Amino acid sequence: MKTTETHFNTACLIEPPVSSNNGNKKGNYLLKNVIEIDYLEKVCRGDETSKINMLNELRADISLKLAEMEDALAEKNYEAINTIAHEMKTTVFILGLLQLIGGTLQKIEKLSLSHCDIGEIKAIFADVKMVCERALIEAKQMVD
Repeated sequence: MKTTETHFNTACLIEPPVSSNNGNKKGNYLLKNVIEIDYLEKVCRGDETSKINMLNELRADISLKLAEMEDALAEKNYEAINTIAHEMKTTVFILGLLQLIGGTLQKIEKLSLSHCDIGEIKAIFADVKMVCERALIEAKQMVD
């Protein structure tokens, strides 16, 4: 089952240069932050130490899940692919990434249940991995 639809629009991660009064663009394109920290701050109730600890735990979890998914994809282990994608939704929710990649993770779950072409799942997972790697960079900057 091949699809031609775009699974993720990377343009939503890019902030264009600011326009001047005459319409000319000034500055460079910038990467937007992917982490929406509001939910995490609510969970931690403003406690900076708790927030840092949670960010460190989430960084470790994301790194582990990315590695596990790479292994599961290489092994064509559809059951593991489904489980990992499902588990990742919790982590990405806490970081505010669900809006960006929650649907993509859900699509991976669905495709893994139907044992579709592993190449299609790999292509879709590349989008998830890109966003998660960006989130890892941001989380590290918040902690350091």
